[in-house]
Amino acid sequence: MLEDIHNRMAQSIDASIKPVTTQIETGFKAISDVQSVSTDLTLQKVQDFRRDTIAHMDYIATEEREAVLRLEDGMNIIQRSQNAYTKDLYAKLDEVSIVQSSSTDFVVKNIQQTGQNTADAIRLQTLEGRMQTSSLHRKVDQLNTSMGALRDSWQDLTGVQADDGVSKSNSDLVHAMRNIMESIWSLLSGIQLLIRDLVILLAPYIATFYRNTIQGLLLYANHFMFEDALIRIKQLPYAQFQHWDIFFRFLTNSFKDSPGYDYVLEGGFLVMNPL
Repeated sequence: MLEDIHNRMAQSIDASIKPVTTQIETGFKAISDVQSVSTDLTLQKVQDFRRDTIAHMDYIATEEREAVLRLEDGMNIIQRSQNAYTKDLYAKLDEVSIVQSSSTDFVVKNIQQTGQNTADAIRLQTLEGRMQTSSLHRKVDQLNTSMGALRDSWQDLTGVQADDGVSKSNSDLVHAMRNIMESIWSLLSGIQLLIRDLVILLAPYIATFYRNTIQGLLLYANHFMFEDALIRIKQLPYAQFQHWDIFFRFLTNSFKDSPGYDYVLEGGFLVMNPL
C-alpha cells in the first residue's frame, strides 16, 4: 500500500513537472535553434565583411599601383623636361657668356681707341700749344717794341714842347704826332692779335673743361642701346639728356602708351653698351 502511495505521488509529481519540463526543453531547443541561426548569421556577416574588406583592399592596392605608375610617368616627364630645360639653359648661358665676352671686348677696344685718340689729341694739342706759346712770345716782343717806340715818340714830343730857345718847324711836330699815332695803332693791333692767339690757345682746354663738367655723366658717343623689360631695343641719343631727371623723362615719353610702360616707371630697364 505504501508502494502505491509512492507511485501515485511519483505520477502526480511527473504529471505536474512534465509540462514544465516540456516547456523548458522547448525553450532550450528554441534557444539552441536561435543560437545556431545567430551563429550562422554572424559567421555569414563576418565572412561577408571579410570578403568586402579584401575586395576593398584589393581596390585600394590597385588604385595605389595606378597612382604610383602615374606618378612615375609624371616624374619621367618632369625629368625629361628638366633635362631639356637644363640643356637649353646651359646653351643660353654659353650664348650669354659669348655675348658678354664680345661686349666686354667691344667696350675694352672702344676704351683703348678712345684713350689712344685722347693721347693723340693731347700730343697734337701740346705741339700746337708750343707753337702758340712761341707766337705769343713774339707778339709780346712786338708789343714791347711798339710800347718802346711810343715812349720814345712821346719823349721827343715832350722835348720839342720844352725847348723854348730852339725854333722848330711845324713839320717836326706833325712828324712826331704821326709817329705817336702809328705806335698807338701798332700797339692796339698787337693787343688784338695777342687776344686772338690766347683764345685759340685756350679753346681746346675750355672745350675739355666743358666736356668733363657737362658731359661727364655719359661716355662720349652719338647713341647708346636701350633695352626694356619686354626685350625691345632702341637707340637713344646722348645729346638730349645729361642728368637722371631728363633721362627718365625722355624714357617715359619714349615708351608712353606702349606695352611694358609700367616696367619703365618701376625702373625695369637696362642700359647697354654705347655704339
